[in-house]
Amino acid sequence: LRYLDKFTPESIQGNSNTNILTALEVALDLDPSIIVLITDGLLTTSPNYPIEVNKDVILEKVREKNVNNAVIYVVALEINIKRSPGAKLLVSLAEEHNGKIKVVDTDLLHQYVKQDGPAE
Repeated sequence: LRYLDKFTPESIQGNSNTNILTALEVALDLDPSIIVLITDGLLTTSPNYPIEVNKDVILEKVREKNVNNAVIYVVALEINIKRSPGAKLLVSLAEEHNGKIKVVDTDLLHQYVKQDGPAE
């Protein structure tokens, strides 16, 4: 949590590099039995850094690549599971790959940081 606390909303404003598909493909190339994906779920792209943002394409490619049935756990930071744009993708990734999703909303994230102490 101390590491994640370094990434405050101020430090990630304008971030255009949330590439969930590539992160999962790289992880799956390592032939893991478990993957923990920590993300805000906001798939963002830009002309200089195009990424796949189609939920169905991402899910299909992960299905194809996950040949050894790695379990995928998702830690969803600061999202609303019912309203956030990337929530359905994150839920589907966890459910389809026998994992679970843990949503850490803003208030809970701040509570964890306070318990863990300030970031170094």
